[in-house]
Amino acid sequence: MSGPSSQVTVHHRGGVAVAPFLDMPVFHDQLSKQEVELIHSYIPLGSPTKDHWAFPTSELFEEFSNHWHGEWNQGCEQIMGNIAHSLASGSLTPLTRREWREYLRGNNRGEHAPAPGSVPRDSDFSFIENTLASSFPTKWHGCHIRDIFLPEDFMVPSSGN
Repeated sequence: MSGPSSQVTVHHRGGVAVAPFLDMPVFHDQLSKQEVELIHSYIPLGSPTKDHWAFPTSELFEEFSNHWHGEWNQGCEQIMGNIAHSLASGSLTPLTRREWREYLRGNNRGEHAPAPGSVPRDSDFSFIENTLASSFPTKWHGCHIRDIFLPEDFMVPSSGN
């Protein structure tokens, strides 16, 4: 959890992020199908209509939840917290794809619907990108932290010790 696994650092496997703003490729872990299934507590029962998951997959979120737009947000956090609590208390058991569709759609309406402004829009990212570009005009990639200029003073709070 503290960084890339030996899959990346020793065996040079996993995903590679390459972008024009990167001076070099960035390697990262790439989960296997079995690891993704383990994270979602996948229970194969012989057919796609009978298989169960304890947690909805990102594909289910993307297809059926109005809270999900490619970025984790407070609504997604609330849904997953409710699911974890319900699983722990026994009031919810692993669900089929159809049952997850209904569960996630139920969080799109009424008091569970996304709050206005809680789902990020493309313009939100453009605003932040432009703000950062004007405040921090130099490239950070590949720089030592001590060499990064911060336009305002940063004071480390004292712990009183």
